[in-house]
Amino acid sequence: MIKILFICHGNICRSTMSEYVMKYLIDQAGLASEFYIDSAATSREEIGNGVHHGTRQKLKEVGIPCGNHRARQMMRRDYEEFDYIIGMDAWNIRNIMRIIGSDPEKKVSMLLDFTNRPGTEIADPWYTGNFDATYDDVLEGCTGLLEHLKNTEAFLNKNSIEEKTRKSKIQKKFRVFSFCYGIFEGFLFCLLTYEIGLYTIIHEVHYIKRKVTF
Repeated sequence: MIKILFICHGNICRSTMSEYVMKYLIDQAGLASEFYIDSAATSREEIGNGVHHGTRQKLKEVGIPCGNHRARQMMRRDYEEFDYIIGMDAWNIRNIMRIIGSDPEKKVSMLLDFTNRPGTEIADPWYTGNFDATYDDVLEGCTGLLEHLKNTEAFLNKNSIEEKTRKSKIQKKFRVFSFCYGIFEGFLFCLLTYEIGLYTIIHEVHYIKRKVTF
């Protein structure tokens, strides 16, 4: 399972939008069981608060389900628990690094780094009020991220293993079927042989009886 943590300043606008957009995309791709998606804040300003009404309204407008996420602050242990830690702007990245200390496994990046606009920041709609522009950037970033993940070695290897497992199960079922069919075929042969033998005996008995009679 691939674990992704989206990060923004307060965890009520951009990161929650990213969380639910990404969940929607992977669900549409039939990959929901392959991922764990969450979001968090770098600050404590909105801890415990729900998704911003602007984010919720925009997601409703485009038909993407929005859950009841409550803002939480990112913790150092999140670095160990998640495979990807994705911020929205350079300020997020600086604060993420302040929390985790270092990024030896290269897990930290900005969302638009997975598009043809690497290094571009996603503006905070809490300040701009433009949730449409934020959604467009988030959708582009999440789409690019999903395509990137589909081509990672870990994802490809997992799918290869699953395909081999599926083929193995099919082969096992075929072997069981062949074994059962062989038993059934042998039973029919024995039954047919028995009936032929019985018919021959009965025929011989009638033949002897006719000879004795005559």
